[in-house]
Amino acid sequence: MATPAFSPAKAAALVDLPERRVRKEAEHGLTKKQGRGKRQNLGFEALVLLRAIQLMELELRVDDRVKVLKSIRNTLVHSRIPETVELSSVLRLALEAMVREVREIVGGEPVFPESRLAARHVGGLIERGESSEAIIEDYPCLDEQDLKFAVLFSRAYPRVGRPRATGHAAAR
Repeated sequence: MATPAFSPAKAAALVDLPERRVRKEAEHGLTKKQGRGKRQNLGFEALVLLRAIQLMELELRVDDRVKVLKSIRNTLVHSRIPETVELSSVLRLALEAMVREVREIVGGEPVFPESRLAARHVGGLIERGESSEAIIEDYPCLDEQDLKFAVLFSRAYPRVGRPRATGHAAAR
């Protein structure tokens, strides 16, 4: 089964890290060459590691990050993801929760639970300058974490195709 691959720009948007940081991490072995052009793309396991790096409040050395990535890869081949992975005698990664979170981010056009409200729509509202308070007032089923997710999703997966017709003829 082929695993999805993400460009550094898309990965950066998905895990909320600066693209420069993601590219730097890719230089340290997080990428796999894929496709005809053998472009450097990041696999799902690299997204899990990048998300963990984004959430950690400590800095790991390069060799430690590579070791964590190998541990994540070895664990993801199993049908049941363990709740935690021991990285050292004092450090554990909440892998099951991390994998679930990253899968939600990359899984498609998500809607918020118990609603038909698309994350891309909410992200677009925020990107156009709508205040968080106004959105939460209009959609009380959402919270601040939902809004953060919506922004990440809309940045990672911008709408493609022709712009919608506005009903106005183009000025010449």
